[in-house]
Amino acid sequence: MFVPGSHKREIPLQRSVDGEKWELWTVPHEAVTDLVNELGMVSAKGPRGTLLIFGDNMLHVSAANVSPYSRWIFSVIYNPCSNPATKDVPEMAHERDRRPLESLADDCLLQPVLSAAA
Repeated sequence: MFVPGSHKREIPLQRSVDGEKWELWTVPHEAVTDLVNELGMVSAKGPRGTLLIFGDNMLHVSAANVSPYSRWIFSVIYNPCSNPATKDVPEMAHERDRRPLESLADDCLLQPVLSAAA
């Protein structure tokens, strides 16, 4: 479920911890109700293999996967170098490489990849 336009709103958050040392931010139920009543909600739909990309400031939730097919989540977080992770979190959750991103050419994905063994 997505609430269209919610990424343009100031949404109140409440901090919680899930027991595995993961810090979570959730939206109070009343705020969700108010936003859905005002902006509506939509479901993401697509055939098997569909890729959905959205910013995490969009109010969203996903229900348990009850289909016979796997569902994968790949989360990418870009922080300013001035705002590095400060808590002890697993490396799989937060990369330790703090170098700034480098721009690539617009057609970089169209260029052939050279094998390291070549």
